[in-house]
Amino acid sequence: MAPEAPALAGAGAAERAALAARLQALAADLGRAPATVAVPLTAVGDAARRDAAEAAAARGVPVAVDVGVPDGVLVPCDDAGALVDALGRVLRDAVRHGTPRGGAIRVVAHTERDVLVVVAGDRGVGDDPGAGADEVHPDRMRGLHAAAGCLATAGGEMSVGIGPWGGLSVTLRLPLG
Repeated sequence: MAPEAPALAGAGAAERAALAARLQALAADLGRAPATVAVPLTAVGDAARRDAAEAAAARGVPVAVDVGVPDGVLVPCDDAGALVDALGRVLRDAVRHGTPRGGAIRVVAHTERDVLVVVAGDRGVGDDPGAGADEVHPDRMRGLHAAAGCLATAGGEMSVGIGPWGGLSVTLRLPLG
């Protein structure tokens, strides 16, 4: 089992990147493969929850964020940074476009073999419930394209559609191997 990195609680993007770089250097100094340093998925979920809460507070809207992630799942440190960045962008986008007057955002995660699957969705106050992913507002898609780029740096992929909660649903897939 991979050793866990220190908690990312309260760390900004720059601090998380600096921590990831320090951990990678330490792992290399110890003669271990850099991917052996890992972050618990629960820490990623906590960071995402904080990102969404900060975005909602900045907009002055009440947004409840429900994050359900399984215990015991470890994400390689570099990949965790990319996942935090991508999920943070998705959730800030949901606050801005999917819940412009307040509402709820849900995040659920599970693993399928060696792939982490994270689904984030909102109730779609700002979306047409009959729209397909190609009909989503262009401003929203710009933010989601940026999130997909973050995830791609870690070998992940993202898909967008109308989800089970009535609004936009974004699925992030990240290999854990």
